[in-house]
Amino acid sequence: MPALRQCDFAFYDIFDFINIALIIGYYILTTVTEVFIYPNTAVKRRMGFIDNSIGSKLLDKPLKGYFSNDSIPYGSYKLGVNCYENCFFSYNIAKAMTLQIAIKNSVFFLFFLGCAYFGFQGSVVATPIIQIFLSTLFLNELIHHLNFCSKLKKILDLFQQLFAHKLKPDDLGTPIFFMLDYETVLAFNKSPLSDKKYQKLNSQLSIEWEELKKRYEIK
Repeated sequence: MPALRQCDFAFYDIFDFINIALIIGYYILTTVTEVFIYPNTAVKRRMGFIDNSIGSKLLDKPLKGYFSNDSIPYGSYKLGVNCYENCFFSYNIAKAMTLQIAIKNSVFFLFFLGCAYFGFQGSVVATPIIQIFLSTLFLNELIHHLNFCSKLKKILDLFQQLFAHKLKPDDLGTPIFFMLDYETVLAFNKSPLSDKKYQKLNSQLSIEWEELKKRYEIK
């Protein structure tokens, strides 16, 4: 029996070590992504957006291949068109990511919840509490993503209504307001959109975007 109890304690020690390592690794990865990588990428994206819309030179090199509205003159109208294109792509990519995020977060939610259960079995209080906290974080991430998709859809619908009623070239306030609304939604998104999904959907979404431009006579 004593030998068996020693084996149990050794098992729980190894289990706790792995759990703590996973927790620290997840925290570091999340912090680096949310605090450093994602904001820096977002700043460059916004600078490229402004350059392409009004002809400024915030970036040291012009942004090529990101927008498909080069024939439209610089100004508030092009700013609105570019933001409409951004929102169209962002919404469709985010929507395509939903199932993947739901599966990933559900798996991690159940994993950390299971780890918390075994942690309590080992009479270690701090680790399972942290694991329960982490499991709720994964659930929150899924909820935030669904909310992100919902808000993008509302902005996309507003853009469709705006161009259906023919946005005037001298209308400066409406495109800027929609752009700020769109950027606010992106700012509260906890994770960047998937590059793999973008590469996979880019061709089809580009075709659909050109069809939208023809439908609403965007030129």
